[in-house]
Amino acid sequence: MLLESLRDTFFKNIPFDTIPPTFQDAIRLANALEVEYIWIDSLCIIQDSKDDWQTEATHMASVYSLAYVTISATAAQDSAAGLREQHLMLKHPYEIIPSWTGFENQIPRVPVRIVNRSAFCDAVLAQPLFRRGWVFQEWILSPRTIHVARDQLWWTSASDMTSGGFAANETCEGFDFDVHREYIHTMAPGTIYSMESQSEESLQLVWHTLLQEYMSRSLTFESDRLVAFAGIASFYQSHANIKANSYLAGIWRHVLLQDLLWTISEGRKVSPPQNYRAPSWSWASVEPAPDTKKKFLIGNKEINIKLSETEQPWVCTVTVIEASVETMGSEFGSVSGGYIVLQGPLVKACLSMNMIDLSNRLTEEQALEFVPGGKLRFVQNRVTVPGGPTVATMGAYAHLSVTRALLDDVTPTVLAEEVVDIYLSVFYCRFNRDGSPVGQALVLVRGIEKGEFRRIGQVGMTGETIEPWAENRDFSKFAPLTDDEEFLSIGGRPGIYNYRIV
Repeated sequence: MLLESLRDTFFKNIPFDTIPPTFQDAIRLANALEVEYIWIDSLCIIQDSKDDWQTEATHMASVYSLAYVTISATAAQDSAAGLREQHLMLKHPYEIIPSWTGFENQIPRVPVRIVNRSAFCDAVLAQPLFRRGWVFQEWILSPRTIHVARDQLWWTSASDMTSGGFAANETCEGFDFDVHREYIHTMAPGTIYSMESQSEESLQLVWHTLLQEYMSRSLTFESDRLVAFAGIASFYQSHANIKANSYLAGIWRHVLLQDLLWTISEGRKVSPPQNYRAPSWSWASVEPAPDTKKKFLIGNKEINIKLSETEQPWVCTVTVIEASVETMGSEFGSVSGGYIVLQGPLVKACLSMNMIDLSNRLTEEQALEFVPGGKLRFVQNRVTVPGGPTVATMGAYAHLSVTRALLDDVTPTVLAEEVVDIYLSVFYCRFNRDGSPVGQALVLVRGIEKGEFRRIGQVGMTGETIEPWAENRDFSKFAPLTDDEEFLSIGGRPGIYNYRIV
């Protein structure tokens, strides 16, 4: 691999017999295709230089999207394994003679091909390589990919898929290979190339799908969470005609409020990383759960989709005053800091964290009980047995309506306190068809500075939690903040404050 100490040597010559077998085979394949240049990350990026990683990450969109073809060593465990040979049974036809010959004289003999419907899923999508975060942008951005699987080659492009098990004059066209949703969901190569003709709603759906797919993949170093997605982000910006300097640690400035409502779903509690990698309001600040379904959701579906005429529209209650991040090179790469300043409602509440040790066998479903006047209390009233039913436990159900909060940052510091002061940053409100009010809010805890907060989750507000808003469609009925340290300044209307989230 390319190291800082080998830089001058590699610039002059890279001895072929010193590079791993997989790279040797890839070079041979490129020569056979009469391709003059090949890009291999461990030979083209200085592996022990963070600066070079940050710089080259900004070029990933060009490297993959403009490549003649990408070679994916899908079956290789590491760079020493080499590219696999095609299985002999796939090269030569075999005659299959059934034991029953009842129709032997009535039906003429015809050649048939027996195809495993899950072959592509088993050979490519289910392989460990496909679950790696760095590989996701290769899959999405490459216009053509040769997957060297364990027994044959697979060819994917923006328009079709072909198996090496078919003869030269045959293709997979028209054959629907099963592609299981837990591996690829709705995103496939080519989707990102058709963005210019799509509506704003469709572009948002593409972006959300990209993020949800990416967040299901693992990284060796979680500090790479933004860097490994930089190629896709820069490609998306140029093809969706988004202005420069609009990328804020993984969220676009023009849809900032909607996409701040991301969640880690299904009751999973995520501890923040030991080392800083993004502001608390960015999805890159938490570690996702790879190889699981529906763990990460970006934005709020009800807010992002176009509502029918019979639905009451969402009322945005927040204004973005300022939003900024401190980048470490490219705007799409790692960040060293960031904040947003909002003007909007800020409701003080109370979170009771009476946690129990369930020995990792049960998963707590977290719920928040609102008490009029600004109280919000944690009610542990249900647990979910993975793969089993929801059962009642630990206390009676609350008499008031229970609102589930999705907390993505439950730290030992927070858990050590029996009762924690929290704040609800209410973003959107509206009335349902039955006339009941609902809202969407971030769950915040106090930061270090005056008027500073840190995001710990997201909550949908219903019933008594949002009832004070319903009377006059404002926040004058909520208990006002009394400590000057809780906000930067008071807004122009009752219940409205200026505050910062870091």
